Amino acid sequence: MSTAFAVKSQENFWVCKNQDVIYDGVYLFTNQRGLQKTALIMPPSLPASWTSVYGSLTVSQVGKENPNGGINEAGLVIEQTTLWSTHYPAEDGLPVVSEIQWIQYLLDTCSTVDEALEAAGRIRIDQSTSQLHYLIADRTGNYAIVEFLQGHMCVHSAPLEAPVITNTAYSDAIRELESGQNVWSQWDDYEKNSMDRFSCVADIYTNSGTFLDNPDALFKVLASAKREDTVFSLIYDLQRMEVHLITSKYVKPVVIRMIDFIFEQSSLAQVANLQCRSGEREELLFEDYSADINMEAIRSFFRNPLLTSVFKWAIPDELIQYMSQYPDSFTSSTVNGEQQNQLHRRNNGMGMSGRYLVVTKELVESIKSGEVSVHDCAVDLDIDKMWQMLQFTLNGNLVEGEPPLGYVVPLAGKQYVGNYSDMDLFLLSNEQVLEAYMALEQLTPEELKERYSLDQMIAEGVYPVMEDWDAEETFQEIVQTVDDVQALFQATAASGNGIIFYVF
Repeated sequence: MSTAFAVKSQENFWVCKNQDVIYDGVYLFTNQRGLQKTALIMPPSLPASWTSVYGSLTVSQVGKENPNGGINEAGLVIEQTTLWSTHYPAEDGLPVVSEIQWIQYLLDTCSTVDEALEAAGRIRIDQSTSQLHYLIADRTGNYAIVEFLQGHMCVHSAPLEAPVITNTAYSDAIRELESGQNVWSQWDDYEKNSMDRFSCVADIYTNSGTFLDNPDALFKVLASAKREDTVFSLIYDLQRMEVHLITSKYVKPVVIRMIDFIFEQSSLAQVANLQCRSGEREELLFEDYSADINMEAIRSFFRNPLLTSVFKWAIPDELIQYMSQYPDSFTSSTVNGEQQNQLHRRNNGMGMSGRYLVVTKELVESIKSGEVSVHDCAVDLDIDKMWQMLQFTLNGNLVEGEPPLGYVVPLAGKQYVGNYSDMDLFLLSNEQVLEAYMALEQLTPEELKERYSLDQMIAEGVYPVMEDWDAEETFQEIVQTVDDVQALFQATAASGNGIIFYVF
């Protein structure tokens, strides 16, 4: 079943999804860039081979590399729902992927909808176990619905009256909706439910009074299309590069941020059981990926008694073991310079800027209570896209850093106070501001230069560094940013106030 749709607002672009299935297991995986992969396809078909240019976050119920949907570093999102009228193309000599690895292939290799559509024409779906149609979207606001009907790929391109997919072919759903006759009320339960959900979500595009520009409002739309077997609902925020998620066991949304993960091939992939959370804040528990965890995810799905009784499958243990170990078969690949630079060129247009707010204790409590939005507070210092370059130069790490220099661009640890005003906020006390100022004051230009390496930034994927940048010019920009931050921290330390930092 399932429902997916795309929504534009004045300042943002969202993709939303309800996953409906009679099984509640679900995992989130990170997928590294720079890996050489061959599709999980059995002979005699020719499996597709490719190199992952982009890292990604994917949600899956059947193990790593077989996603239900996901988002990559460039902001490309792909989701899917069941479409029983799907008929994939016949043998044509093209290399093959399965219907769900089709999603991973495109997330690995493409940054835009146009690139994805072009890449989809270079492969063929075969050895499928389900019939699907797809919703593809990117950070520019472009989107497309892709279906395979009567053996041909059909693309419904933006702009569309209602970019929604349920379980009815898109043209059929729009035609029924436009007829205004509600004839689907006489259809069988499956088709009726599909059109009911399609009609329910399509209303948001015609109801001029509907304001959809925040996750709470979008979760309400998802709730209106919810079924009894809805396992999870998620929202991709393509501006902030975040995933907001609730599950059948946890109705409190959790926010998963792309910037919190490292996608270099040398870093270990991460995995989290989305049906397990920890502590009063109900945080997800991420751990290093392993074949054993993958085995647990795959075995739980294919050995589920209800699924087995419905689908009558008989999956041998040997195949489950092979699938669980499949991601370990990937090898590191030396991607050519043009491919390595694609992501950095895309990121150079991203609106991710680092912002500092000087705050009193009373203002912090007002923000946490919802009385005040951070967006209504005057920004005391905006360091634009310099935030991760500064963090990496001072601490040699994309996210973490030891105090006191780790306080300069707080991105993790105890400084995190929560998600408020749809922003992940990091708070420095007055004492921490003072410590950070003194550390910057004692940091000589020579010591800062020793910490700086443009080549290392390029190698580690520091945002938004590109290979053709001038090393000295970049360093001087960092020096100026250090001076600006130091001046702010000095004044704030003297005032007795604290600082909130966030990336917008």
